[in-house]
Amino acid sequence: MTLKANASAKQRFTLFQTKPDGYEGYLAVDPLEKLGTKTYTVYPSAWSKEPLATLTLQVVSAYFQQQNLSVPKKQGGLEPEAGEMEAIEAFKNTVSNTRYWDAPPFRLPVSHCMNSPFGVKRFYNGVFSGNYHKGVDQKSPAGTPIKAITGGVVKIARPYQLHGGTVAVDHGQGLGSIYIHMSKILVKPNQVVKTGDTLGLVGSTGFAMGPHLHWGLYVFGIPVNPQVGFVNTTPCG
Repeated sequence: MTLKANASAKQRFTLFQTKPDGYEGYLAVDPLEKLGTKTYTVYPSAWSKEPLATLTLQVVSAYFQQQNLSVPKKQGGLEPEAGEMEAIEAFKNTVSNTRYWDAPPFRLPVSHCMNSPFGVKRFYNGVFSGNYHKGVDQKSPAGTPIKAITGGVVKIARPYQLHGGTVAVDHGQGLGSIYIHMSKILVKPNQVVKTGDTLGLVGSTGFAMGPHLHWGLYVFGIPVNPQVGFVNTTPCG
């Protein structure tokens, strides 16, 4: 079963049959989405032309912080390497039928406190970057093992210029997670991982101001706040 946003033909979500008479799935709203009413048309399949029903939702305001980062002019790694962003984007939009994830809450990839939450508007040297923080930063020491938040299949496991050491895991049915700035990668592409398996070690590779773990959660390619219904984090004091 498929949901299509009436205002955007490109935005669609799939509901998967989890029992004989029921379908389940996540529907994500981008943090930059305009406030107000949003309508989805429900179809029995992705290729169906006859709709089953209409779903109307109200998009309400969520408060997101602002953060200014002081970046040295000689800071390297600001630009992605050839093909880097394309590979990340392709992963985010991966939708596989098999569900590998357990019901939330998921486990945290590291146990340390959160020093930058989801949705923070990013300024570099006082200038708005036009973007926002698409994941969560945890203040974790270099070399700390990074664990899979739930089960899945590794789709990316390699170093990049901008993201640094990167592991991306497809959890199935439109849900995926990514972990970046790793000092060491300990999994390989197409490897099946379980909740708590070690993916790599915390580092400061790529565009990073120091050792920490940045990780993100995606629903059908849209970044979502892991702190809302998925994990429990403690802000740094």
